[in-house]
Amino acid sequence: MKKKSFILIVTIIFIFYFAYLSIEILQNHNFNHIINQNKYNYIQEKIYLNYIDHYIDTQSQNDILNLDLNDNRFKLNIYSKALDNNQTQYDIFIESTDNSNIRTYMQKIK
Repeated sequence: MKKKSFILIVTIIFIFYFAYLSIEILQNHNFNHIINQNKYNYIQEKIYLNYIDHYIDTQSQNDILNLDLNDNRFKLNIYSKALDNNQTQYDIFIESTDNSNIRTYMQKIK
């Protein structure tokens, strides 16, 4: 009788242990997926900022303020402010439209 109860207790402990391990593995996998998605969004936003940086150097103010990314995954906001000595300051915000809460900012003076 003691042998059966011991085997039953050991079996229950193993079941709880492997259930705990499987939950931890699934949580780590989900967390890594979210991190990789955020990295991708950040890299894509930096690529857009580099493009916009070059675009600001080559285009007029009206074209700059009407720029659109043509990408449903990201939202672009460009604000301009006139500075002294005939310069314009551009504040550029790019943010992801999904729930990642990644927002990238760049300031450019032309």
